[in-house]
Amino acid sequence: MATGFDLFSVRGGGKRLQCSSRPQNSFNPIRLGVRLILSVAILGLFFTAGPQAMATPLETRPLQNAKAAEEALRPQNAMESKTAEAEQTATAPKQTEHESLSWLMQEPVTLMDIGMMRFRMDLSRAVLRMNSLGNTLAQGEFGAYFDWRQRKIIGYLSLPTKLDHRNGDVCRERFQQVLEILTERIPVTSNKARYYLMTTFSHEFGTWLNPKNMTDDLLKIVKLEVSLAGHPTDVRYAKDWTRIRCDGFLDAALDEVDVSMAQ
Repeated sequence: MATGFDLFSVRGGGKRLQCSSRPQNSFNPIRLGVRLILSVAILGLFFTAGPQAMATPLETRPLQNAKAAEEALRPQNAMESKTAEAEQTATAPKQTEHESLSWLMQEPVTLMDIGMMRFRMDLSRAVLRMNSLGNTLAQGEFGAYFDWRQRKIIGYLSLPTKLDHRNGDVCRERFQQVLEILTERIPVTSNKARYYLMTTFSHEFGTWLNPKNMTDDLLKIVKLEVSLAGHPTDVRYAKDWTRIRCDGFLDAALDEVDVSMAQ
């Protein structure tokens, strides 16, 4: 009578393989049940997580999960960054405008600024007066600027004049007329140019804060230029571009006024 039994047998390579036989009285159902449970659990883990998860060491899985989360958030972060950059670009011009406005509001106005503004206003009055007197063909041009090379304040008038009146004598005469218009409001009979400059480039409340030699210096700084130019209404203007210019300081005598001609 056989003392054991074959669990299973397979054929391979022409040989018969047999598992080891155990006595019937050594069969343990508890051990067999534990082995079946472990086998089912391993198979379930394999089919649930997949072969790659099974092949990956357990300690590297959290790192891979963090990288996957970072990759998923990267497009969103890039979109947020572009949105923030666009908002900054949109607000940049407004910030620049505010900075410029603040600078303009805090930048002080100097007596030189005020004096040149008053000088321009008087020159505009002189241009209107010369036109009303019939000394020009039409209303002329005027202005004032600071010449950095000469360190001089220059006031200028360009008066449209007929060709036969464009000469040195007429130019000096117009120069004198402009000076009289500029200083006509000065309540003195002599040294009008001196008092005109002193009041034009001073505070409204008086001149007692001015430097001692300021008026004498202004007489050497402020110059007047009067030009006699053509005008389109003069039929000869198209053939002759001659321009006569006379310039000098405000206290200059007529013979001290320089005359030049430009084509």
